[in-house]
Formats: sequence, structure tokens, C-alpha cells
Amino acid sequence: MDVPHPSPPPKELPVEPTSLKRVARPIRHVKYVATKALIFYSKDGPMEFTYEKRIKTPISKNKLVVEVRHVGLNPIDMKIRNGYKNGVYGEIGLGREYSGVVNMVGENLQSQWHEGDEVCGIYFHPHSGSGTLQSSILVDPSEDPILLKPENISSQEAAGSMYCLGTAFNILDKLQRSGKLKPDSNILINGGTSSVGMFAVQLLKNYYHVVKKIVIVTTSTGSNVYSENFPDFVDDMIFINYLNCRGKSSKPLRQMIKEQKAIEYDDAGSEIKIDYNQGKFDIVLDFIGGYDILSHSSSLIHSGGAYVTTVGDYVEDYKGDVFDSWDNPSANARKMFGSVLWSYSYTHFHFDTNAKSASKNDWINRCGEFLEKGVVKCVIDKNYHWKEHKEAFSYMGTQRAQGKLIMEVEKF
Repeated sequence: MDVPHPSPPPKELPVEPTSLKRVARPIRHVKYVATKALIFYSKDGPMEFTYEKRIKTPISKNKLVVEVRHVGLNPIDMKIRNGYKNGVYGEIGLGREYSGVVNMVGENLQSQWHEGDEVCGIYFHPHSGSGTLQSSILVDPSEDPILLKPENISSQEAAGSMYCLGTAFNILDKLQRSGKLKPDSNILINGGTSSVGMFAVQLLKNYYHVVKKIVIVTTSTGSNVYSENFPDFVDDMIFINYLNCRGKSSKPLRQMIKEQKAIEYDDAGSEIKIDYNQGKFDIVLDFIGGYDILSHSSSLIHSGGAYVTTVGDYVEDYKGDVFDSWDNPSANARKMFGSVLWSYSYTHFHFDTNAKSASKNDWINRCGEFLEKGVVKCVIDKNYHWKEHKEAFSYMGTQRAQGKLIMEVEKF
């Protein structure tokens, strides 16, 4: 039965139609290896520290993260910097070789490398803006030369060895394979107290067993450096002080060959004449550059000899030279026709640091063996903390270093 109500029933409440709306997804939590790096933006701008070069994790299956402890400085660091005239390329890293500790290993490398391994190597990426003056670096062993640090050398020595030792060994190995380098070869080294020069001399005496005296063009203190570091074979060196001949070392060299007498100087500056009957040179290794010796090559280099330079026809200038610049036309002509027109081979040597290049002579492991067995050692001129980068690069710019400049990277 219906019962009447005094008031009408309540109205139905309005309900908005439901629909799905697109909303912003929350930011994912991404992990990184935080780093601190020494960088620059342009050749004339300051060097400064940045915290932006982070390493994303998890890392690639075929890579390692190395915590850098020490870095060996090289002139090429300054030449690379000279090529950046403005800052449009952003942050550019410094440093090409290092020693450190592995603190992260990719899945595919865990049978070869382990966390805590002390390592040293070369990290050469001049066009990518990356360098070793960074608290941690991401290393690809298939491209970046890396090996376990020999236990008998310090972290500083390991940091300053691989680049220059690798250069010296590859030059000499190529000369030996071509039949140019023999135990009785007569050898001249222009820049004998450069790091490459000192590694070359050690290899020539301790590994290739060259019996003749090696003639070294250097400064007045060069003989002291060899006496202090290599007393076993310093007597097998003849030192030519290029400062006494205003940089024209060809003059005393020609005089030495003609008169069969070499002139050296004692600590008091008095002349000492030494018998020299080795004649012209079979091999000239030039780590300074310039055209002086080349201009008198007919008087200095044997027919069929070899001239190898890491610099070129111009005297090296750390403050102005640019990495990977073109050779001049005369140098290109000598490279193509040197053995025909000038009776000797001419090579402007460029070190291929890619680990794939080691397949032809296993130079990475060979260099490790040289260090481990004491065939060679790294001569260190000065050590710096990386906060002293202004002093370090300023000293390197003087081109007076006799040995490696090593920079300590703080733990970050």
C-alpha cells in the first residue's frame, strides 16, 4: 500500500564521467660514479675543476672503472689544449696516461680483472674531451692499453711510463724489424734527456745490447742526469751540449766525425777531448725537432741509414704547437722519396696508442715486462698535487724537464 509523503524524494546526485588522464611519470633513480676532473674550455682560459663528468652505472659489460691515483704529464697535453681556440666544445679533459686501482668490473671482464687490481695504462682520447686527470675513468681494455702495475715500481713511476716507453719501444722495434737497428749500429739521439730519449737509451743498452757509444744531444746537465740514474752505462755515452753551439748541434757533430775527437766539459767548464772513431751515424732519433741536423745529413748520416723524428722539421714549441698538425712540404717529400733522393729513410713517427695495434708486436705486455724486470725505469723530474696544476704546466712549458712530471690525483 502506498503511503503519501509530505516532501518529494531527493534528487539523484550528479556524477562526472570517469576518464584516464596522462600524467608525468616520477623521475627514476639513476646511479652514477661521482667524479672530480681537471678541465679547460679554451687554450687561453683557466684550468678548473668540475664535477659534471659522471660515470653512469651499471657500466658496460666490457669496461672497467679505474680510480686514478697518479697521472704522467706529456707535451701532447699542451698541444691538444693549443688546438682549442674557443670554448664552443665545452669541457675538455687533460692527461693521457695514469696509474690507479680498479673499483668496478664489467660482467664480461670478471675473469680477467678484479676489484682492487693496481693498474697502469694509456687513456688517449684527444678528440672526445676525456682525460686521466679525473678521479675515476671508464676504460675499455679492447681499445685502451692497460696492464697490472709491476710490483717493483711505485704508482708514480707506473703513471709516467707507458706512453713514452711505448713510443720508444715501437720506434726501435720497427727499426730492428727493417734491419736498420743492429748491435753495432752507430746512433745519435737529439733530446737524450727527454723521457722518450731516456727510455730509448735504456732499451738500446739493456735490451738491444748496442755496443757502440751513443751520442746524445742535450743540455749541460744531461750528463749529470745519466750519471745519477744510469751509472752502469753512462761511460758509453758521448754528450753534446747544444747550448754551447747556440742550438746548432750539427757543427760539433761534423767536427767530431772529421777530427775523430769529441769534446765534452767537466764540472769546471774545461774541455775534455775523447777519441771518436765511429764515423757517421746509422740511426738518428730526434725528439726535439728542427732542420739543423737534416740540413747536414750528407755529412752525418750513412747511406742507407734512418732518421726518425717524433716532432718534425720545426723545433718543438709546447706553447704554440697544435696536436695532429700537418707536416710541411719538404718533410712530406722526404717521407716519400728520402731513401732515393737523400740516401736515407725519413720517418715522422706517430704513436698508435690503440690496444688493437699491439697485435703486431705485443708492445703493451712487452713494456710491462721491461718495467718488471728492471730493463728500464721511469726517471721522474718533479711530483705535483693536481691542485698545483698551474705550477706543473708552467714548468712543462719551459721545456726544461729532464724526466717525467707526475701529478697526484686526490681521492674523491
